Amino acid sequence: MKVLLVTGSFPPMRCGVGDYTWKLATALTEAGITVGVLTGEDAAAIEAPGDVTVFPVMPDWRLSSIGKANKVIRTWKPDVVHVQYPTQGYDPGAALPSLIPWLASFHKIGIVRTWHEIPSGREKSFLLQASPRGEFIVTRQSFSDTLPGLAKALLHRSRCHYIPIGSNISAVDLTNDERLSLRNRYLDNDSKSRRIIAYFGFLYRFKGADQLFDICNPATDHLIFIGDMTVDDSYTAEIAERAETPPWQGHATLLGYLPENDIARHLALADGVVLPFRRGGGIGNGTIHAAVLQGTPVVTTSRERVGYDSIQNVFYAPPDNIDSMRDAVDNLVGQRRPASTNVDDRQWHEIAIEHRKVYDKAIARLSK
Repeated sequence: MKVLLVTGSFPPMRCGVGDYTWKLATALTEAGITVGVLTGEDAAAIEAPGDVTVFPVMPDWRLSSIGKANKVIRTWKPDVVHVQYPTQGYDPGAALPSLIPWLASFHKIGIVRTWHEIPSGREKSFLLQASPRGEFIVTRQSFSDTLPGLAKALLHRSRCHYIPIGSNISAVDLTNDERLSLRNRYLDNDSKSRRIIAYFGFLYRFKGADQLFDICNPATDHLIFIGDMTVDDSYTAEIAERAETPPWQGHATLLGYLPENDIARHLALADGVVLPFRRGGGIGNGTIHAAVLQGTPVVTTSRERVGYDSIQNVFYAPPDNIDSMRDAVDNLVGQRRPASTNVDDRQWHEIAIEHRKVYDKAIARLSK
């Protein structure tokens, strides 16, 4: 079986869905599937993982580049085209990612689409993507219930499959000496007892990083912000100003983008991770997975569940409920568990097997 993954971003480009696609491509090849990746030109700077064939040919994702996508599909002849949506690399408002399933349909190729986030009602192009019959993969069980009405109606033409995501960040197990050395980078002799609270992810306003300044305590905590800070300059400036202004001055560090292993080490260092997503999160969010793998307690938000999950060591609060998250931080932070260093490979193997089942259904649909 040949599967062509389509993604606007792929390493070394900075994007959670791009990193997810790298992990998925690797797991699929290990499961015996021949994998290609159609992606942006910036991905040409890195060697492909394993036996994956990367086609870094897309200068952009505007309609004018449809010929390049069509050439790869026509010449490589995949059995399935699998579109990842959304990604950082797709041009804002560009229709081509949503037209790829139509190209696959024209060539009589199986169609699979994964939606990692709920499209807003303003994103009209995703309706094109929803239209052709095929298979849909969602990363949250209640995903289809929260879709805009027209998208939900169009999905009735397709089958929806829930496949949980894995972590893009592997687990690390810090020794006591490593943990102490890393803590000393941020805490001086007068603040050794402070709790280190981490935020991890892109600095977009809807991800709620600014709320850490209200949830956490400047008298007892030191905040570290990990992630790309170039996506929204005005919002990053707001975060930087609060970090440099009393009462947080000297007690917050903006680390910016870090390599994967350094991200894992800082998540493992933290006494807690706080992810106050304004739209709600859940275990379908890769940043939560990454922290849980390190054994670090997480306080986050959800529109679907509230309270403490003792299996994951995660507390879910309603979005924007500062008081609930503040109480959870006080009760949960510091309650670490051993890192799950043996879980990552098993998770991705299971994810690959579930994807293969969906691909089989996409191919079988062609004969009906």
